[in-house]
Amino acid sequence: MNVAKLSRHFIKGMYWATRFFVVGLSVLLLFVILAFIFLRVYGVPGPILREAMRHINAAGIPVAVEGVTLTLHGWRADQVRYYSTNPDDLEPLFLAQHVYFSIRNSRQKRAGSEGLSIDAKAVEIELYPSVEWGIDIPPESLSRYVDQIDVALGFLTNRIEIAHGQIDWLGSRFNIEGTILKRREGVEPVRTPRQLPGFPVEISRQSFLEFERRIKELSIPDGATVDIDFLINTADYRAGWVNLAVRADALTFRKAGFSKVDISGSYAYPFLRFDRIGLFKGKQSLQLSGEYNLDTGLAGGALYNSITSNDLLLALPDQILSLLTKAELRVDHLPRFSIDFGPAPPRELLNRMTGTFSVRGVSYQGLEIEALYGNVKRTNNRLEFTSLQGSVLGQEERAAEVGSAMHGGTAAGEVFWDGNTREFGVDADINFDPLLLVQPLAFVEIATNIIQRFAFTGRPPQAHVALGSNVDDWSTFYIDIRGMANDMVVQGVKFTSVNVVQTYRNAQLNLDPVASMQGTRYLKGYAHMDFRDSTVSFDAVTSLNPADLEDMIYPDLRLFGHHIKTEGDVRIEAGGTFDWHRMQETDFAASVEADQLTIPIAAMEHFKAEVVGDGSEIRVNKASFGLYGGHGEGRFTQHWSPPESELPYEIDLNISDADFQQCLSFLFGDRPVNVSGIMNANAHIAADFTTNFYTTANGEGFVRVDNGQLTDLPLFRGFSRLMRKVFPSFTVLSITNLRGNFAITEGVISSEDAYFEGDLISAKVHGRYVYPTGFDAYIKAQVFREGRISKMVRVLTDPLMRLLEMKLEGPLSDPSWELEKF
Repeated sequence: MNVAKLSRHFIKGMYWATRFFVVGLSVLLLFVILAFIFLRVYGVPGPILREAMRHINAAGIPVAVEGVTLTLHGWRADQVRYYSTNPDDLEPLFLAQHVYFSIRNSRQKRAGSEGLSIDAKAVEIELYPSVEWGIDIPPESLSRYVDQIDVALGFLTNRIEIAHGQIDWLGSRFNIEGTILKRREGVEPVRTPRQLPGFPVEISRQSFLEFERRIKELSIPDGATVDIDFLINTADYRAGWVNLAVRADALTFRKAGFSKVDISGSYAYPFLRFDRIGLFKGKQSLQLSGEYNLDTGLAGGALYNSITSNDLLLALPDQILSLLTKAELRVDHLPRFSIDFGPAPPRELLNRMTGTFSVRGVSYQGLEIEALYGNVKRTNNRLEFTSLQGSVLGQEERAAEVGSAMHGGTAAGEVFWDGNTREFGVDADINFDPLLLVQPLAFVEIATNIIQRFAFTGRPPQAHVALGSNVDDWSTFYIDIRGMANDMVVQGVKFTSVNVVQTYRNAQLNLDPVASMQGTRYLKGYAHMDFRDSTVSFDAVTSLNPADLEDMIYPDLRLFGHHIKTEGDVRIEAGGTFDWHRMQETDFAASVEADQLTIPIAAMEHFKAEVVGDGSEIRVNKASFGLYGGHGEGRFTQHWSPPESELPYEIDLNISDADFQQCLSFLFGDRPVNVSGIMNANAHIAADFTTNFYTTANGEGFVRVDNGQLTDLPLFRGFSRLMRKVFPSFTVLSITNLRGNFAITEGVISSEDAYFEGDLISAKVHGRYVYPTGFDAYIKAQVFREGRISKMVRVLTDPLMRLLEMKLEGPLSDPSWELEKF
């Protein structure tokens, strides 16, 4: 065959070959286009899809797909459901309306590594956690719905690999990398039926809704970034691990704003850890770290805070904020603290903690604390604050209101609260006005009653105070005080300095010892007060005014300073028991010396006496005193039988050589008395301090005045004027002596033998004086003194003098005189 013919056959063959190739290619292209159109419109045929799903499920991937459609960028699977292998799960774990993916075969040399690699994008996603995870998310919860997922998935025979995963969920971006190891067929999982081994709690539907409600109060304008890296072994959850990191800016929770949030945590059996949960405000932060051991069930952690802005309080629940408001607790600056918790079961974490704290600007029930710092510890329901150091602000503007300077100062000590025994205790050194504590301690009435006995008008006291009680039985309240103070007031009694050790327990108050100064006056000794028996036992030496002593022991008595008064130097040595309520157990003895002592009927000088308390009587024995230039001796008995309001007393007096004018001046007050004389008298009188002397007094006595001028005695002033008119030649009528017995019956003073003696005229008087109506008396005048000559003269003068018998009537201030015969 020649060349030309061969060329023609070759060309013809090439033509038909090319034509066949083009036609075949066109048919193939047409088939591809038709297939694309078919797959784009109708998707993968059902039989093929079911066969593919069978192979995928057989490979250990529990997934179901309603349909698969080809798109310009890959495949789209509709109604994709990923199931758990737990038979209790009735719904898929993962449901996506559309999943866009491209598939790459992955054939690695390692045995069992064959599978699929898929780049997937899922939208309109719903989550249904497995019951074994212990989380029950309600269907209505927005947490079930995920906006979008972009992920590279590797479905291998023994695992699922997740790479470059990005999830847009609840306004935040989640970046996920991880591996899920599949369980080999026929191998039982190493886990409990419903939750991770040792996992502390199951999250119920109600708990999740409450959690979600609180999450709604959280605002993250720019969203959060969450990085998750994990390995899950479905055959043994203990062999897996999870790392978590969360970052967010400009976070607000319940109006509390933060500049940054940083959270990092991990799970690696047996530990579930949070390395840090940090909330930042600028350079300040609130940070929490902790871990939970799934094997032991014990948790531990640490809490640190350097944020001082009280805006953080806005993050607290409304119930707590309401409680703080009701308790009148105000915090200007949030406490700084560092606290360690555990190890303990999670519910017991707050019952096992130790740490330190410091706070500035705290106000509680009106008590303003400028700064406070110390240690805190809680174990076995016992909360202790130790090494406390604080400074208290004064409230000087209230000084006039409470009668104390209300100066602030410092305090140091310890406080505890035992939740098991319901006891509290305080042990502190204080250098501020204790009355600042009255309002905060208002619920402890016993404490405030004791504190309010004292006031401090100068510098605050320096004292060590220990107090406490069982809050269910306030009879167990105790308070111990050891301290010293200047310018102190004790129940209205002022002292320049006081040094005292005081203990109160079981309604008994001990003051032992007591050393106090009131200028140059002093009090030293001890006292024991029993408030149940209303008794005070004491042994003391003092130069205080008895009225001040009375006010300190029993201010309601109002005997001294009102009915009995002292002036000048006083010295009292006393010991025994005084029963101020019933006066049944009173038993004491005292020696008393006073420069001047005044009772309602006399003012005495250089008073000395022995005082004895015996049952319902207080007796003043062997009283010796100076009286208006003379001397007096006496005995005084006070009868007291509470709860009666009377204060009956008896007094026996013997007076010698007293100035009569001074005596009357005391009795008549400011009215001038132009009389003179030397008085000697004795009397026994019984009366009552609580009523007018003339309404209850009873008694008897004798009085004699010698060598005096008694003409202007109120009793004789009118008689003297009358005598001068009857005897004009006598320009001076002199009454020089007075004597007589008298009796007092229910306040009525009477005498039947009073005799007034003068050089020329004398008089006999009988009658009575009734308060307040006055005199009802008769006066019979006689010539000369008693004697032989006067008897002879009176034979001649008595008929005339009988005509001059007078009747005296009217009050002491303005008596009236009448001639009885005319």
